[in-house]
Amino acid sequence: MNKKFITTVVTALIAVVGLSACGESGKDKATDNGGVEVIRNYEGELPAVEGEFGVSATIKPGTGNAPDKVVAKTLKQGDGPVVKSTDTVVAHYVGTLWDGTIFDSSFARAGENGPQPISFSLKQVIPGWTYGLADQKVGDRVQLVIPAQWGYGNQSVGEVIKPGSTLVFVVDIVAAVDTADISALSAATLTNESLPGISVSGDLGTEPKIEITDAAALPTDQKVVKLSEGTGKEITAEDVVLYHVVAYDINTKTAVQSSWGNEPSLSNGPVGDVPGVTGNKVGSRVLIYTPEDKQTKAAPVIFVVDITGTIPK
Repeated sequence: MNKKFITTVVTALIAVVGLSACGESGKDKATDNGGVEVIRNYEGELPAVEGEFGVSATIKPGTGNAPDKVVAKTLKQGDGPVVKSTDTVVAHYVGTLWDGTIFDSSFARAGENGPQPISFSLKQVIPGWTYGLADQKVGDRVQLVIPAQWGYGNQSVGEVIKPGSTLVFVVDIVAAVDTADISALSAATLTNESLPGISVSGDLGTEPKIEITDAAALPTDQKVVKLSEGTGKEITAEDVVLYHVVAYDINTKTAVQSSWGNEPSLSNGPVGDVPGVTGNKVGSRVLIYTPEDKQTKAAPVIFVVDITGTIPK
C-alpha cells in the first residue's frame, strides 16, 4: 500500500467544502458581489507597500481611519486571464493589521528556492479575499483592505487578529484555475484494460461504477491499471494535482467514499511519486488495487482516480 497516496486521498475526501459564490464587477467602480462592495478606484490614503512581485512585500502602518468597504487596489498590472470568484488561485501574500502588525506571510516561509506561492480556493476564504481578488488578473499585485465585516468579524484568529480587526493584504496572483472544469476527462481514450473480475463502467467525465465478481482472482500485491489515456500534460512529482476518486471496499462490495458530487479534490501540496498518478496525463482514469494490509488488517480497496487537472507551478 502506498501510504502517501492513501493519505492524499483521505485528506482530500474529508476536506470541508466552502460556500460557493459568484459575481461580476467592474475595474473602475464599486460593485456589490454577494453583498460585498468592492472599491477598485479608492481615492483615500492606504498603507504604503514596498517590495518586488513574487519576491517580497512589506506593508507600512496605516494612518487615519480605515475604509469601511473592501478596497482592492492594483499595485502592479498583470496581463493574464481574469480571476473568477470560483477559481483556485496560486499566490504569494502578506497580511497585517491596519497598524502594520504582521500576522501571516508566505514570503516569510521562503525555502532554498525562494518564496513559494500557495494555492487556495476563492470559495474557501474570507469574503474580502473572494470578491477582492475576483476580476483582478493573473500577474497583478493587489493591495486588499478588508473591514472586519468581510474578514473575521467579531472573532479572534490566532494571537494577533482581534475581534473587529481591519485586515490589510498584499497579494501577488501567480495563476488561477477553474477547478470545476473536468472537460479533460471526456477527451480521453479508453484503453480497454482492467483486472480480471473487476469492471468499471460509466461515461468518462462521470462518476464510475465499480463491480467485482465472486470469482475474481485478485492479485496479492498492488496493481495499477490505466483505464483511459488523457490528452493533457504529464503529471510530475512537483505538480499539485486535481482529481476525482472513488474508493470501493472489496469485502463489502460497496463504494465507501467518493469525491464526485463536489468539485475535484486537490492534493495536499506537490503529489510526489504516486503510483497511477505521477507519470500519467491529465484526463486519465486509473484503477489502483490495494490488497489487504496484513499488519493493520485494513481491507482490500479499489480506487478509481480521474485526473482532472493541475495547479500551475
